[in-house]
Amino acid sequence: MTAKTEIWSIVDMGSNTIRLCVYLVRLGDGSYKKLLDARETVGLSSYVEEGMMTKDGVRAASKALKKLLRTAELVGCKRNFVFATAAIRNCKNSDEVVASIQDRTCCRIEVISGKEEARLSVRGALETVDVESGLFFDIGGGSTELAMIDGKNYVFGQSLPYGSLSTWHEFVGEVMPTPEELEKVAACIRGALKESAADLTIANEMCGIGGTMRMARKVAAELGADPVGKRLLTLADINLIMSTFQNDEATLQRIMLEINPARMHTFLPGCVIAREIMLASNIDTAVIAKSGVREGYLLSKMKKLA
Repeated sequence: MTAKTEIWSIVDMGSNTIRLCVYLVRLGDGSYKKLLDARETVGLSSYVEEGMMTKDGVRAASKALKKLLRTAELVGCKRNFVFATAAIRNCKNSDEVVASIQDRTCCRIEVISGKEEARLSVRGALETVDVESGLFFDIGGGSTELAMIDGKNYVFGQSLPYGSLSTWHEFVGEVMPTPEELEKVAACIRGALKESAADLTIANEMCGIGGTMRMARKVAAELGADPVGKRLLTLADINLIMSTFQNDEATLQRIMLEINPARMHTFLPGCVIAREIMLASNIDTAVIAKSGVREGYLLSKMKKLA
């Protein structure tokens, strides 16, 4: 019997970007293929004032979501799924924000919890990495998800309320941070890890998820890091990036602009978060996943609708 195929879209409403991914899914065997992706840089967390998302933030999110859903319509998507993470999840007026965006876009939005985001990130990451047991971390704009698996079985997951964009907003005064500001980011993450009470040292492998990790591997390669593998990032790689920032900031900025100018402000805070997680776990090498929470979310929907 031939598996039924459909074109679906997944929209991830993150703290920095709202991203559309379009997939060709085969409901019979659970396989899929990404056809395209598009994104709108909105910076939703920047619209949060005193814990409340502003009306300007609602308008910006609605405008971006409408544009992306129009793209999904043009390519013939049969189903559209939209989920929101930290920026909307953590604001005090979350329910009101979701209702308003839904009214403006005529599209249902699912707000996923931090623990669910961690679980979905692992599920998606395992599509492109072969890690049997270990620690997974996903550095987002507004939060960082931690999860542990054992024998590919999910053990636990939790969310730290700090990401590359939110720490930049809280601790950095200009576009590029100062060394002193990055130390404040590091201290914040150390405190959050301690407060989480998660024992990261029980892991023997590590997987990094998200754009910060992928960009860090590319930046380190441009700086001449030892080629340990295209899919691996080491603590030495991150230290090389940080030392270049301190000693030759112009060179680092040029490389960052060439690779991904949209991450100019969030890249170094993200690297600091990754470094603190590596130090806390005593693991100095992370395999980098090409997939993550969006693929995990897609698989969960495919399972329900198969």
